[in-house]
Amino acid sequence: MFFINEGTGPLLAPNAFEDAEFERRLEGTRKLMAAQGLDALICFAPENLYYLTNHDTPGYYWYQACVVTHDHKPVNVIRKLESTNTLGRSWQRLVVGYEDIEDPIEATLWLLKELGVDKGRVGYESETFFLTPSQLDRLREGAVRDGVSLVAAPAIVETMRSVKSEPELDYIRQGGKILSEAMKVAFETAGDGVTERAVAAKVNGALIAHGSGYQGLPTFLGTGDAPTLAHHTWSDRVMGKGDWLSYEVSASVERYTCAMFRMGCVGKPSDEFMRMLHACEHALENILSTAKEGVTAGEVFAAGNQAFLDAGYDDGNGRRLGYAVGVSYPPDWGEGHIIDLRRDSDKVLKAGMTFHTTPGLIYYPTGVVNISETFIVQENGTEVVTDYPQGVHIV
Repeated sequence: MFFINEGTGPLLAPNAFEDAEFERRLEGTRKLMAAQGLDALICFAPENLYYLTNHDTPGYYWYQACVVTHDHKPVNVIRKLESTNTLGRSWQRLVVGYEDIEDPIEATLWLLKELGVDKGRVGYESETFFLTPSQLDRLREGAVRDGVSLVAAPAIVETMRSVKSEPELDYIRQGGKILSEAMKVAFETAGDGVTERAVAAKVNGALIAHGSGYQGLPTFLGTGDAPTLAHHTWSDRVMGKGDWLSYEVSASVERYTCAMFRMGCVGKPSDEFMRMLHACEHALENILSTAKEGVTAGEVFAAGNQAFLDAGYDDGNGRRLGYAVGVSYPPDWGEGHIIDLRRDSDKVLKAGMTFHTTPGLIYYPTGVVNISETFIVQENGTEVVTDYPQGVHIV
């Protein structure tokens, strides 16, 4: 037997935002739902549950959902063990908890009926990591059985998430300050005879000490030719003279991501390293001077890519030169599925969008040179929130 449980008494931990912020998000989501003729929306992504309700847990390896309607506060469907995170530290504090032996899809269908939308048009997030094919099959079968008109409704909450409010931006700015401390420790620790693991221990410790939570992706601290293996983390490899250091680090403040890439070298860098680095720096300059409200993501990409072409580097496979960042949970720290800086994208930048721009040169198995910043789109330009010095850091 399912029922809606409501948390009472003082919160066990404060919410990340004031009530007005959650009300703004809910109102905007409902407007987008109305535009698609939806009576309800079922969300599955942990980022979207957090965005709408402040439900926060790494326990999303079990099914979880949030049902949004036009006349009732959002209600989460959560494994009973994890439902305490809605009851004790969320905005709306409403949850249907299911036991491990119960079918959460049936709990979701029950909730639609309880909220009076089971005969209406119900959208579901159709592009997410967090709904298995089997669960989707059961949801569709149950909808047919109960007379629910179930339709795919991708990117509704993501559209709201794409433009950040000032409270959200403040968390991202805090992340930038944390990254400066962590990157400083990284290059102070690195050197001839030092292991990647030793640097990682110091960097991760600095992130936590200065205010970061766990990130959507681990810290990437590659040396030598190892970074040409995409998303290389750390190992027991010992640094030696001439090694290139490729450090990409993120900080997470109240689940909001800020990221930064910096380069170093054990001893004097080679001429080729410096040529590649200067090309990356020029690409970054072009991106930051082009991005502003009203331009397209494709125009920003073209500006950055032109610097590589001018320096004699072909962009090869046409990979993107950046991606949106905001709320994140593993397995990703980005919002590139919402908007990214890729060739020919006609998505228009808006003030309040936030990007991690990553103009880099990757040549397997030779080496990686990349330099990045996290920036906020403004009406007439950008605000860069990462401020650790660029250039090559020689250790």
